[in-house]
Amino acid sequence: MKTRTMLIIGAVLLVASAQRVHAQRPADSSKNESTIDSTRIRVTHEAARQIARSRVPGGEVQGDETKAERGMLIYYFTVRGSDGSVQQVQVNAMTGEITKGRPKKP
Repeated sequence: MKTRTMLIIGAVLLVASAQRVHAQRPADSSKNESTIDSTRIRVTHEAARQIARSRVPGGEVQGDETKAERGMLIYYFTVRGSDGSVQQVQVNAMTGEITKGRPKKP
């Protein structure tokens, strides 16, 4: 009986310690994400939105997305112009520069 109790206690302790080690391990952030130094972000989302709108005459933002790529934070905007054309505009969050602006294919 004593041996059985010791085995049960040992198994419980083993499971508990394995769970604690798993919980303390940092999440793997290397899967399709870059580490971003937030102190380098100089352009707010709203400012980037205005930059994207200025790229397209009469532009209205139809959609947006934010992604981390190659150590940079990029704002992606889909902008519809007053003539009905649709552009995809990318704005660098660290510099405010338009990194790419191209017509969006239907």
